[in-house]
Amino acid sequence: MPILADEAVATSHDGFALAHGGFSGAYALKIAKAGGPAQALKLAHVAQAAGVALYGGTMLEGTIGTVASLHAWSTVRMQWGTEMFGPLLLKDDIVVTPLDFRQGQVSLPQEPGLGIEIDLDKLRYYARH
Repeated sequence: MPILADEAVATSHDGFALAHGGFSGAYALKIAKAGGPAQALKLAHVAQAAGVALYGGTMLEGTIGTVASLHAWSTVRMQWGTEMFGPLLLKDDIVVTPLDFRQGQVSLPQEPGLGIEIDLDKLRYYARH
């Protein structure tokens, strides 16, 4: 039965150690846990080299963190899929246009950068001083 390593694997070093020890399940990638998209992708590359499957997880980020994850996950094969529903749990968000969630899927924005625009009025409203 496949096992998903989640809290046991945050960095590429963790992933290497698990794979070196014979682990062959899947790693849960999370950008917040790994230290950002680039670090999460380092872990993904270790997993791919070791034949370990991938799953794109969430720490319930808002739209900015979710779309950063989506861009990273779009560059690697996610054998166990993803679970990027954080923005759906928010009462409000600080983006002009929310992500497009339909039928259990979310569309990756195609505009430049992350593909989202920050609503500066909402950002000021929610800012803590």
